[in-house]
Amino acid sequence: MESTRAAATRSINSLMTVTFWEIGRLVVEFEQAGEGRAAYGEALIRRLGVDLS
Repeated sequence: MESTRAAATRSINSLMTVTFWEIGRLVVEFEQAGEGRAAYGEALIRRLGVDLS
């Protein structure tokens, strides 16, 4: 029973990872097509890195 739960958890985690990866790809391709938004995203990531450190 425990091995079945672990297998289900791994499967769900893999599916979630692929889903979030695909969402990220779509955001980059369709929402950040312009220079301004890409620069904003880079600044946001730098700021988050500082805040989380």
